[in-house]
Amino acid sequence: MPDTWFLALAALFDIVTQFVAREQLIANYPGSAASICPAVLVGSGLRLPQGIQTRLSQGRGLLDQVPTSAASSTHAFNTRFSMSLSLYLLRHGETEASYTGGYCGRSDPDLTPTGYQMAEDFAKAYQSHPFQAVYVSPMLRTRMTARPLCRAAGLEMRIREGLRELDFGDWEGKSPEQVNREHAADYLRWIADAGWNAPTGGERGIDVSRRALEVLDEMQREHKDGDVLVVAHKATIRILLCALLGIDVGGYRDRIGISVASLAVIEFHANGPRLARLGDRAHLRTELRQRPGT
Repeated sequence: MPDTWFLALAALFDIVTQFVAREQLIANYPGSAASICPAVLVGSGLRLPQGIQTRLSQGRGLLDQVPTSAASSTHAFNTRFSMSLSLYLLRHGETEASYTGGYCGRSDPDLTPTGYQMAEDFAKAYQSHPFQAVYVSPMLRTRMTARPLCRAAGLEMRIREGLRELDFGDWEGKSPEQVNREHAADYLRWIADAGWNAPTGGERGIDVSRRALEVLDEMQREHKDGDVLVVAHKATIRILLCALLGIDVGGYRDRIGISVASLAVIEFHANGPRLARLGDRAHLRTELRQRPGT
């Protein structure tokens, strides 16, 4: 009997702890409670209470605990609106920085001639694909990548600030070796955890995650099914994939590779986002697929 009472009290304490943690999380989350899924919780950069971490590590979600009143609203990860939605995440074509390896965030270079060929190859391969819409970062390199496809398919670019590249601050235009010499302390912190540490004078990964997820929220409200093309950047796409797939945003640089002009596809199902394709460059001619770069 004492053991039974102890287990009952422990279970009650765990329920109360999880309830309080859940309410705190919902109160601070920029969307409805019904939208919170395990992948977003783990990948968003939020420091989660241990009770929630335990549930997620066991593959257990929180949706069954959401109050009915909260479940009535919508958000980017509300599965009622996303069971048939797929996001096609395309990184822009080659730039001088992507070819040489320098940091390029808020800088706004054009595509190289090779980059324009990559954009044309993508348009040729996907001009008949039934995209519902095309969302594009405002940077020149992404707009020039999206332009051939939009012209061929008769689609308008929907420019969204939230899709721009991570701001590298004082590191813009510099190589990793140069940054390591000039900003050693900040660089070491950043490579250890790029989610919570920013380049000197730049932007943290979690900040990119928050603004990009706001754009995904809009997409899912606007498009309840079908395929949506997103033309963005290396860090932005990697951070989005981490946030959606439950990967710690702090390790986005080490966990996911995104080559220039490559395509990743995320499908939304009843149990949350699923990665269907990564690093797809089949639309590029052979010599472009084999071209070196970062």
